[in-house]
Amino acid sequence: WQEGRLADVFEALGELMAGGPSGAAAAEHHGSILQISLILMRNCVRGAGHEKWTALSDNLRTRTLERVLHAGEMAQESSPQVSRAAAQTLGMLVAAEFNDGFRTVAEGVLAEAAASPTSFRLSVLAHFLEEATDVPDAMLGRTVVTLTSAFANEQDGAGGAAGG
Repeated sequence: WQEGRLADVFEALGELMAGGPSGAAAAEHHGSILQISLILMRNCVRGAGHEKWTALSDNLRTRTLERVLHAGEMAQESSPQVSRAAAQTLGMLVAAEFNDGFRTVAEGVLAEAAASPTSFRLSVLAHFLEEATDVPDAMLGRTVVTLTSAFANEQDGAGGAAGG
């Protein structure tokens, strides 16, 4: 948490998430790195940790959030509890970004989550909606349509999203 070191920590964790073993070992590897990342990220949601987080570049914050999005998905099968915690933490941190006016970062991660609405990504969107304030109507509408369409598709097992 020393000044200037937080960026190095998130860069290193990002490299570990992007690399690592393949196959069955990959899920365990990503689950472990994800747990470490979540501990740090929870400290970045509010207070002094959030100030240090927002002092990082938009690019680094976006990359970190997107890597956690992918790692959380990968951990879903092998570490469902870690994956659920990742969805909640990620949704809260994206909402904190959004609420503080860093909407480019937040909207980029939300667009990535909505592009391929898996159950993990939908959970991130739902947690974002719980925490975010003053969400523009158009963005709120897109997010709700994504959630309801995915739910409807899951319920009837068929394609065809409902229009809104």
